Parts: sequence; C-alpha cells; structure tokens
Amino acid sequence: MKKKILLVILCLHMIMYYSCCFAATSTEKTSSSSYVSNTLTVSNYAINFGQKLNAEVYTGPGYWYLRAANGKAQFISQEFRFIGLDGDWLFVRCKVKGGLRYGYIDVSNYSNITRNVPQLNFSYKEGIITRNTSLWDSMQDHDIGPLVHLGAGSSVTYLGNFFEEYYRFAYIETEVYGQPVRGFVDLNCIQIMDE
Repeated sequence: MKKKILLVILCLHMIMYYSCCFAATSTEKTSSSSYVSNTLTVSNYAINFGQKLNAEVYTGPGYWYLRAANGKAQFISQEFRFIGLDGDWLFVRCKVKGGLRYGYIDVSNYSNITRNVPQLNFSYKEGIITRNTSLWDSMQDHDIGPLVHLGAGSSVTYLGNFFEEYYRFAYIETEVYGQPVRGFVDLNCIQIMDE
C-alpha cells in the first residue's frame, strides 16, 4: 500500500514539474524563437554567463525605464533564472538582499548565450486600476518594498498575467513622473478594458 501511495505522489510531482517546465496552459508557440502568451512564468533553467556579472537592472527593457533601489538596482550573479527576452533585454529573476527581484538586464553583448531564449510578446491592453494598490518588482518578498503606489482609476498597460508557485499577479506598465516602469499588481486590482 505504501508503495502505491509513493508512486501516486511521484507521478503527481512529475506532472506538476513538467507542466511548469512547458507552461502549456496558455502559451501558443508561433515560431522557434517567439511565444504569444498572456501568462508568464519563470524558466526552470538558469542561463550561465560563464562569469559573474554585475548587471544594472531596470524595470523594463531599456535604460530609460525606472531603476529600483533608488536608481541603484543591480544583480550580481553568474546564473540567472529567466522569463524571456524583450529585444536585447533579458527579463530575469534574481536573489538579492531582502528577497527575490525581477527586472531586465542588457544582454546585447551575450547574444551567443541567449540565442535560444524565446522573445516575449506581451498583450499591451489598456487597463484601469480598480482600487488603491502597490506596484512591485518582487512578488514573494514584500520586505523589499513597492516601486510605487497606484491610486484607483490609474490608467495602465496590461502586459500579461504572471504566475509563480501560488502567486498570481498582473504584469503591467505605467509611468511614474514621466518615466516608464513595469511591475506586478494583484490580479484583483485591475480591469482589462477589452474583457
């Protein structure tokens, strides 16, 4: 009896592992290097750059996006767990003091290493924040603090859903004092206008 229970548990773990690996629930493959999805997930694999990088991290794919930690956010690592590419910018998750942070690093000089990482295609739908909330560049560790607070009625651009473990967030883009910023808000705090 114990062997049967262990076998069932092992099978369930394998099913959960492979479903996370392929994020098949709402991803439609359109070509070998591009995915259309409204649900983003972190890869089960890490990219190894072969050397420790001291990478400046931005909340979006460009030097003009907000940089967290009072403009000093950086990831120091040799390996990065990734979500995907947005042009020459790799959307990554990294451990930092205080928890996990998500952001973009410029990998234009590492195209040989990132060539098999899929390009991200976001929804870019108009959204409205329905109640006061905070925009985060982390989801598991709120000790880091929010990027900014958003008031009810704020207009944002909905990029997609972001699921990791039991966390369920909307990934959005907005502006803070004229500077673009991307981050996470609670799924229950946003109304997507064409839905």
